[in-house]
Amino acid sequence: MTAAPHTTARRLITLAARLADRDRQVLDSLARVRLATTRQLERLHFIEAEPSANARSARRTLAKLERAGVVNRLERRVGGVRAGSAGMMWALGAVGQRLVASTGPAGGRQPRRPWTPSAAFVSHRLGITELYVELVEAARRGDTELVRFEAEPDCWRPYIGAHGGRVMLKPDAFIVTAQGEWEDRWFVEVDCGTESPAVITRKARAYLAYWRSGREQAKSGVFPLVLFVVPGEPRRDVLAATLKKLSEDDRRLFRAALQDEALGVLTGGAT
Repeated sequence: MTAAPHTTARRLITLAARLADRDRQVLDSLARVRLATTRQLERLHFIEAEPSANARSARRTLAKLERAGVVNRLERRVGGVRAGSAGMMWALGAVGQRLVASTGPAGGRQPRRPWTPSAAFVSHRLGITELYVELVEAARRGDTELVRFEAEPDCWRPYIGAHGGRVMLKPDAFIVTAQGEWEDRWFVEVDCGTESPAVITRKARAYLAYWRSGREQAKSGVFPLVLFVVPGEPRRDVLAATLKKLSEDDRRLFRAALQDEALGVLTGGAT
């Protein structure tokens, strides 16, 4: 991971003035999702030319931003040696965090120290990022309107629990899509198949407690459905068996989809 050079307030202002529109878009995406591969950022922001030219442009832009301390390249690589530069992972650097602190999706968030994430963290975060990329691509094709996408921690919901204490619901993402006049609202859990049935049950009961608090309905008039995105059929079976222990009324709040089905569910193309 590259250490950022010391940045004075004056240098920060100068650097902000030099950023191109696409540089800012890359920073905003990383502020939103926290972690993305070169290929994911290319699909989001480098789509004007033929694929090899887009890939070169993405690599040049990220290298420039890395030299300025705006983004950090993480040491862990997705897909092993053969993944090449497309599998490199990126996060906001110290300078980038300061640039978006007051204006971007992460406004007001405390800057994070550089870190080397675990394999589990990487898999989970990139799963959230992939959902975002697929939704942006679907909106670009005209398949849906992406009204809102918040990843954790921006999508977390504080509320007062049954015993009067402050509780925090921690979805992986909150998503609003639209088809014409109709909006679909979702809380999303990206399930990597590593959590026990007991953890799944606790998560489900946390959503039910938040639903019963009425806080979300007071803000928007409706409560989002909860979508578990799972890696395969065996895991979906585990999830179904776990949720079956809830009452029939409670189970209606939850849905499950394989990773390649999630986009269709979120955009109203599948149920």
